[in-house]
Amino acid sequence: MKKTAHFKFETPKIVGILSDKEIPARLQKKFDLLFARRTLPYICLPFKVEARYLKNVIACMRIMDIAGLIVTGTHTKRISYLVPTLSRSAKDSGIVNIISRNKNRFIGHYISDVNKFFDSAIDLLTSPKPQETLKKL
Repeated sequence: MKKTAHFKFETPKIVGILSDKEIPARLQKKFDLLFARRTLPYICLPFKVEARYLKNVIACMRIMDIAGLIVTGTHTKRISYLVPTLSRSAKDSGIVNIISRNKNRFIGHYISDVNKFFDSAIDLLTSPKPQETLKKL
């Protein structure tokens, strides 16, 4: 008789911080803390990617099942051309600092309010319907 292992724990979803430079550990810790406070099963991982490889980011998100990205540095302007769908604020500004995912649909967002950035980012990254979440922000 063949035995099969069954696991009773939830695998955390991955949210990445995308940058062309070293990502400060405090930024990653801040997001991990916010996920924990809301008891959300997410972890935050740094992704340092050179500009020449940005064209592969969306494909990598699909393959690695990445739930979303926080985009920093010079990539905020460069990546707006590579995200299939942009929110109104991202279209108007030409800047993407959050990429949310709804199944296999990726949406670029721009959160301009620095005071609300972290909470708004968490809302967009964890929402099953990020477009509806954006309307509430």
